[in-house]
Amino acid sequence: MKPMVHKAKHCPKAKTSSSLRVSAYTNAMKEYENFENTASKGGRRNISTKEQKLKSMTRKCFKEKKLNNEKETRVYFCGTKDKTLPGMPTDKSAGHSVLEFFRGCIVGAKQGTDDNNGTVITSANDEFIALLPSKQNRASLFNKEKTKPVFATLLGMDKLGTKRGFDKTAVQSSGKCIYSCSGPKCIRNARGIYDKSIALDDEVRDEVFRIITQAEQVLSGSISSKYVYCHKTMKKKLGVPGFCGRYKTGVLGETTIFPNLALGRNVYLPVHCDKDCFLSVTSVSDSTESSAGDILAYFCFPYAGFAVALRHGDCLIFDPTEPHCILSKAVSRDIYCTSFYCKSALIGGNDNSKKLTAEQMTFVEQEYP
Repeated sequence: MKPMVHKAKHCPKAKTSSSLRVSAYTNAMKEYENFENTASKGGRRNISTKEQKLKSMTRKCFKEKKLNNEKETRVYFCGTKDKTLPGMPTDKSAGHSVLEFFRGCIVGAKQGTDDNNGTVITSANDEFIALLPSKQNRASLFNKEKTKPVFATLLGMDKLGTKRGFDKTAVQSSGKCIYSCSGPKCIRNARGIYDKSIALDDEVRDEVFRIITQAEQVLSGSISSKYVYCHKTMKKKLGVPGFCGRYKTGVLGETTIFPNLALGRNVYLPVHCDKDCFLSVTSVSDSTESSAGDILAYFCFPYAGFAVALRHGDCLIFDPTEPHCILSKAVSRDIYCTSFYCKSALIGGNDNSKKLTAEQMTFVEQEYP
């Protein structure tokens, strides 16, 4: 498998302060294998162990598929055998049944068939697309007593429900949105970054912090440690904010990989690419005590030619620049979908008046041996 070099198709080319920060980050990530590692000897041994574990994972590559209306920008998929969904837009989108469109190209469709070391999915050019960790490395982010009330609080904060192409009946009947984003964001039509999640109660904020840090642990335990280390280091050097909260010990901390969390209830989205600077993680959770073996939803990569069946607690690591989408739920009960990401706009800082430091400038045109 080729190195996990981020495609970064969306990186700005202007010589502004924000774009230079993105360039500094991109240059470092392209050469992450040569990035200076200050870990201890024991840490280096752990890195070597994880590298070998990654190489031993099962590799899968599927034949690329072409959508009939690939020029359209909003293509939806249905998690059942139906081709249409209640409230699905019909003007510019076509409904596809994931079970018919992908057929045998569904990772994890049969429970218990996962390789002990996990599964890596690559493109025909051997480029990394997604990774489904082994059962031992997966962890449920959902805690029935604490997480469900927190999810309800977050979903009541934003007004994004009608803008994301969801089931319109559910939105109108409940009167509440079903999609929410938390963490630092760039201010639209203005400079700088804001974080409205600082208004959250301490209990809610700490639970969100726990969820994000747990997703970070899943990612760190599954992919190249050098790649993660390079991202953490550059994120810190460029002053990119994280999500703040308290650990179980009561110590105040900040997330080191993902500044943001997106949450949806019964969400389905059209095929799209995200302007993220690093790999993303997505997970689904069941709202009830039903069987943990049920497939709750499918995560779809239509142009790469495969979909991934997700059960309660599954965490999927993927390249957000690859066209993807979360399909409609495959069960009748409510499910929650969480995504963890780091936007390139945050790397840039969204403020051209803020000059780069001398240390940051060294990464803009730095050459690696």
